[in-house]
Amino acid sequence: PSLSLSIVHVDDVAEAHVRALSRGKPGGRYICWSGNLWLYEVCQCMRNNESITSYRVRLPYFRAPNFLVWTIGLWDKTARAIVSRLGVESFYDTSSTTSELGIAFKSADDAV
Repeated sequence: PSLSLSIVHVDDVAEAHVRALSRGKPGGRYICWSGNLWLYEVCQCMRNNESITSYRVRLPYFRAPNFLVWTIGLWDKTARAIVSRLGVESFYDTSSTTSELGIAFKSADDAV
């Protein structure tokens, strides 16, 4: 399905925690976000990663049509939960994180 996932590298999150303790404002909140990838793009990144494909992980080779997810959502709670997110990308402002903490996020592709 056309499902967008917000991605950030785990190393960036760990670095943000450490820097927030030393440089961050008390009570401040810092958003960590590298970008969005569609679910199919995440599967392609995983398929290209040899360390993941050696585990016999079965990844889809095609996208399920949105109407199929909507139809399955009539009976299945999990599918119903993502129907409202189909085709929608989320964007986040990380300017305070990059300016106050001095973090340059790795790309979403590298995070996968």
